[in-house]
Amino acid sequence: NQGASPLSNLTNFTEVGVFNVTGFYSGNENYTSDFETWWVTVTSDQFPVVNVTFPLNQTYNVDVTELNYTATDDNSVSACWYSLDGGATNSSPDFTCSNFTSLTSIQGSNNWTVYANDSINQISSDVVFFFKDTIFPQFTNHQRNPVTPNEDQNVQINVTVTETNPDTVILEFNNGTATNYTVTTNNGDEFFYTIGTGNYTAHDSVNYSWYANDTAGNLNKSSLQSFTVANQIPSVSAPGLNDTTPLTNYIISCNGGDFSDNDNEDIEQDRFFRWYDTDVEISGETLQTLDLSVSGLDKGDVIKCSTRVYDGFDNSSWVNSSNTATIQNSPPVITNPLTTINWNANGTTFTYDYDYTDDDSDGETWYDNTTLFDINGTGYVSDTPTESEAGIYEIKINVSDGTINTTDDFTYTINDVTLPNISFVSPTEANDSQLTRNYIQVNVTASDGKALDTITIFLYNSTSLVQTNTSSTSPFLSNFTNLPDAIYYFNSTANDTAGNTNQTETRTSTIDTGPPIINYVSPTETSGVSRARNYIEINVTASDPKLDKIIIRLYNSSNIQINSATTSTSPNFINFTLSDGLYFYNATANDTLSQENSTATRNITLDTAVPLIEFVSPTENNNTVFNNRDWVFVNVSVTETSPRNITYILFNSTEKVNETTFLMTDQFSNNTINFTGLPEETYYYNVTIVDAISNSNSTETRIIHLTTLSLFFNGIEGNIDAELNSSINL
Repeated sequence: NQGASPLSNLTNFTEVGVFNVTGFYSGNENYTSDFETWWVTVTSDQFPVVNVTFPLNQTYNVDVTELNYTATDDNSVSACWYSLDGGATNSSPDFTCSNFTSLTSIQGSNNWTVYANDSINQISSDVVFFFKDTIFPQFTNHQRNPVTPNEDQNVQINVTVTETNPDTVILEFNNGTATNYTVTTNNGDEFFYTIGTGNYTAHDSVNYSWYANDTAGNLNKSSLQSFTVANQIPSVSAPGLNDTTPLTNYIISCNGGDFSDNDNEDIEQDRFFRWYDTDVEISGETLQTLDLSVSGLDKGDVIKCSTRVYDGFDNSSWVNSSNTATIQNSPPVITNPLTTINWNANGTTFTYDYDYTDDDSDGETWYDNTTLFDINGTGYVSDTPTESEAGIYEIKINVSDGTINTTDDFTYTINDVTLPNISFVSPTEANDSQLTRNYIQVNVTASDGKALDTITIFLYNSTSLVQTNTSSTSPFLSNFTNLPDAIYYFNSTANDTAGNTNQTETRTSTIDTGPPIINYVSPTETSGVSRARNYIEINVTASDPKLDKIIIRLYNSSNIQINSATTSTSPNFINFTLSDGLYFYNATANDTLSQENSTATRNITLDTAVPLIEFVSPTENNNTVFNNRDWVFVNVSVTETSPRNITYILFNSTEKVNETTFLMTDQFSNNTINFTGLPEETYYYNVTIVDAISNSNSTETRIIHLTTLSLFFNGIEGNIDAELNSSINL
C-alpha cells in the first residue's frame, strides 16, 4: 500500500504466527528516504481443548490413582488443574499440564474434572464419571440340612453373601468330580441350593465351595466346606438253629439271618453271636457254634442264639433266633470200634477191650450176638477159635446207657491156616526108578481137618509140564500111559477150601525102552561131497533119557581110524583139520543100559590143490608142419586125486573146429584124443582139466600146420616135405 502521508493500512491475518511489517519513505526534495519495521505476533482467540484419557466412564474394581488427559490450544496452554468433587475443590495449577498422580478415588461414584486456560485466560474443561468397587464379596453362616446326609437324602446347602453390588453366586460341589451350580435362589443375602440324591454315596468325602462376583468383576471363593455322607445302620433278619433236638454232646450252629443295608455299596464285614440258656446269656460263648458239652448245660435246657451284623461302620441291633433247641439225652459212644478182624485158627487167642464215653455220665451194659464168645460187663472180648470154626461172621456189639443203644458192627473172619496132609502111597513109582515100559503110576492120599478141595498130580519132562490130573476125593490114582522115552518128574498138591496148599516131594522116573536116537545135523556134509578146504565139520545129536556118550570116528581112504571125539552130552560137534584126501566117518551113541545105536558112514574128499596137466608124447611139438596129413593126435598127463572131466579144444584161425569133454574116473582115464578128417590148414589146440570141486587147469595152446608143397621142374612133378621158415636145397 502506498500513498500520501499520513498513510494507513488494515491487514487481516489469516493464520497464527509472527509477522514483520515494514514501512518505506522514498524521500523528496525536503526529506531523505527512510523505512521502519514492526514485528507483529498473531495469536488465536479459540478456547483450549481438554480430553480426559483415564479413567474412563466405567466401573473399576481396582484403586484409581491417576488422572491422564490431553490439553491443547491454538496458541498455548497456560495452566492445568483438576477437581475430584465436581469443582467444589480445585487443585493448584500445573503450568506443565502433566498427568496427575497419587490421587484418591472413593468407593462408589466419582466425578473428576480437568481444567486448562490459555494466555488470554480462556478456560476449558473435561469431566469423567466412573464407579469404583474394590470390595470382594464375603461369605458367612455356612449351613447344611441335614448336616451329614445319607445317600438316600437330599442336602440343602446355605451361605450368606455380603456384597453391595452382587452379580453371580456359584456353588462348586465336588464328590470326586467337580460340578458347578449357578445359585439364584436366595432370601436377601442368604443363598441356598439343594443337592439331590444320586450325587453321592455312603461314606463319600464331599467338598464344596462358594464363588461370588460383583458387578465390578470382583470374584471371591469361600473357605472349603466338607462333610462325609452318613452311614445307614444295617439290619439282619432272624437266624435259625440248625438242630432243635440236639444231644448233649452235639455242636449246634446259629445259621441264616440275612444281612441288609440301604447303602448298596456296604457289605457285611463281621457278625457277632450270643447264646442263651433258658433266656440267660451263656458267658464267653460268642462263636457261631455252641458245643453243648460245655459246663453248665444239661438235658432239658432250652437254647437260643442272637446275632447282629457290622457293615464296617455301624452295628445292627441284636436279633434273636426264630427257633430254640431243647437238649436231648446223648447215647453212649464206642470210642474204639472195630470194622474187620482176621484171625488165624492156630491156637492163639483174640482179645479186645471196648471203650466208650457217655456225655450224660450214664452207666453201661454190653451185649453181643454170637455164640463164639461172650462180652463181659466192661466190654472185654476173648476168643480162641478152632479150625472147625473157620468162616466169616457178622458180629454186633451193643452198649446201652439204659435209654439208648449204640452198636458196633464188625466182620470177624476166622482163617483156616492148617495145611492138608498129603503123601504118596503104593503103587506110586519109587524115586529114581528105571522103567522099561511106557507108563508111570502115581497114587496120592490127602486129608484136611476142615474140607479137602482138590488133589492135583503133575507130570513133567525135562523141559515142560506133560500132564495134569485132578480129583476132589482121596486116594487119587493116576496112570500116565504112552509116554516116550525120557526122564520124568512127578509131584502132587492138595488144597482145602480155605486155600491152604500142601505138596509131596518131587520124584524122578526114567522110561528107556530102546537105544539112543542118533542123527547127523548141520553143518555135517552129505556123503560123497568134495570140498576145497583142509577141515571136516561133524555134528551129531543123540537123545536118550539115560544117554551115556556119543563117539565120532574118522577114517582115511584105507579105512584106518585116524581120529575120534567123545562127549557125554548132546550134541557132539568136532572140527578135524586134515590134508587133502578121501575120508570116512561115522558116530555111535549108547545109554547107561548098554543100548547102542550108530549113524551111517559118510565120506568126503578134501582137495585144496589145483589139478596138474601137460602135453606128453606122442603129442606133436609146437609149431610143426605135416604134409599130406589130415589128423591131430593129442596125449596129456594128469595129476589129480579126484578129477571130474577133461576138455579138448581144436580151432583154426577163424573159428572153433571141435570141443570134446570126457568124464574122468581117475587121473589116467580119457587122456588122449585124435582129431581126424581135417583139411589142410593151421590149427591150434589145448586141454583143460577140472576136478571134483571145480578147481581147473589148462595146458598151453600149441600150433600144428597140415599142408602140401608141390614143385614142377620142366614138367616133372615132385613132393618135398619142409617146415615153415626153413630152407630146402634143390
